Amino acid sequence: MKNNNQISRFLAVCFSLLLFTGVSFSQDADSKAAGFFNEGLKLKGEKKCDKAIESYKKALAINPVYREALYETGWCYNEMGKYEDAVSYLTRAKKEWPDAPKLYLELGYANYQLKKDDVAMIHYNKCLELDDEFALAYKYLGDLHYSRQEYAKALDNFKQYIIHAETITSPLFYYKKGYAENEQGKFEDAIISFKKSLELKSDEPTCYDELGYAYYKLKDAENAIIQYNKSIALKPASHVPYLGIGDVQRILNKNTDEGLANYLKAAEINPESKKAHYSAGWCYNNKQQYLTAVGYLKKAIALDKDYKTALTEIGYSYYAMGEYQNALTNLEKSITLDAKNTLPHYYAGLCFLALKNKPEVLKKISILEELKSPYAEKLKTKLDTL
Repeated sequence: MKNNNQISRFLAVCFSLLLFTGVSFSQDADSKAAGFFNEGLKLKGEKKCDKAIESYKKALAINPVYREALYETGWCYNEMGKYEDAVSYLTRAKKEWPDAPKLYLELGYANYQLKKDDVAMIHYNKCLELDDEFALAYKYLGDLHYSRQEYAKALDNFKQYIIHAETITSPLFYYKKGYAENEQGKFEDAIISFKKSLELKSDEPTCYDELGYAYYKLKDAENAIIQYNKSIALKPASHVPYLGIGDVQRILNKNTDEGLANYLKAAEINPESKKAHYSAGWCYNNKQQYLTAVGYLKKAIALDKDYKTALTEIGYSYYAMGEYQNALTNLEKSITLDAKNTLPHYYAGLCFLALKNKPEVLKKISILEELKSPYAEKLKTKLDTL
């Protein structure tokens, strides 16, 4: 009996020693992993992401399910632009940490950079499901919708970002917000956004271009020209502000000559600008210099064979020169592209009037009446004089 008791006590002691050794080993391993992890955080703070990843991976070699290390490795890969690697580590982290909003934010960002918009959107929305005050998720969702030209949705998210962000120091954010507002016809809001962007970065010519456009749409010719001139001062080699000034002069100020001068400058700077050639052609038509107009309009159409407004305008040029078949050829192309546009139907009707083709004129009148266009009555009046 005594021997049995001694054996039992001996085994108990051995078991205790083994248990203590195991716990000590586990604690030591955890301590080493934490040491490597903290080393990685320090390197990350020093903007040495590549070195930080080396430290995180040492931690993960000790503890492969170290969720913070997996997340931070993914974060660093995102920062380095290695998005496939980021997705790999962040996906592993998600298994260990499924309720961490920041994980889904980074997964969304990586997938967005990989052009996987739908996957990115799922992750951003999951982030907001877990934390509906996560400011960056709203910003990134806004950026995603902005890139897809879904400007109303972009603005909804940008507004939420403003509500939840502590500070906003990005001029690009306010530029995008202003651009989306311009696209949505919210020109007064756009002006506020562009001014905020320029407060943060005052030397961005495209911001002045868009600010000029907002003033132009509000029919504020003076302020529009001021903004476009600021853009020119910063970037004289850009054709965009010259187009803007051209529109202000031609449309708001009814000054064809000043408009034309700016369009010609835009075409000189960028011969590939179809709008510059079209607008110059329009001005020459207005000055009754139809042959010159045709030259510029042909250049616009050469750059874009489906340029509806240029096809309509060159149709008018040919009509004014008495080249009715050339006119009709271009006008019918324009109508094929947009059958509800009333102007090419009207010009075609004028051609048929000149050709004394009454049945075709009546067809155009009928179409214009269906479209509820005042051109129908104008064409009827002219037909009565035949």
